Amino acid sequence: MITKFISASVLVLFALTALPVAFAQDAATSTATTTPPVRVGGPTAEQLACVKTAVEKRENSLIATLDSFYASMKAAFETRKTELLAAWSITDGKERRKARTEAWKKFNKTFKDSLKKHRADRAAAWRTFEQDARNCKVPATGEPKGSDLSI
Repeated sequence: MITKFISASVLVLFALTALPVAFAQDAATSTATTTPPVRVGGPTAEQLACVKTAVEKRENSLIATLDSFYASMKAAFETRKTELLAAWSITDGKERRKARTEAWKKFNKTFKDSLKKHRADRAAAWRTFEQDARNCKVPATGEPKGSDLSI
C-alpha cells in the first residue's frame, strides 16, 4: 500500500514538473513566428543626427525665449525706476502716492505679461521638439521636459 502511494506521488510530481516545460516550449515556438524582430543596435546614425538637430533647435529657441524675457524685464525695471524717481519728485502727497501706485501697477502688468509670453514660448519650443523627435523615429529621447521650469 505504501509503495503504491509513493509510486503515485512520484508519478504526479513528474507530471507536474514535465508538463509546464513542454507547454512552455510549445508556447515559445508558436509565438516566436508572430512577434516582430527586436532591433538590437539602437538608433541609426541618421536618427541620431535628426535628434541632435531637434535638440539644437529646441535649445536655441529656449535661449531666445530667455533673452526676450530678460530684455523685457530689464525694460520694466528701468521704466519703474524712472517713474518712481519722478513720483518722488512730486511734492503733493496725494499725487505722489497716485504716481507711485501707477508705476507699480504698470510694472506688475508688464511682469505678468512677460512671464505669460515666456511660458508660452517655452512650451511651444518643447512641443516643437517633441514633434521633431517623433519625426526622427526614435522611441524615447529621455529629455526631462520641464527641467528648465525653474528658470
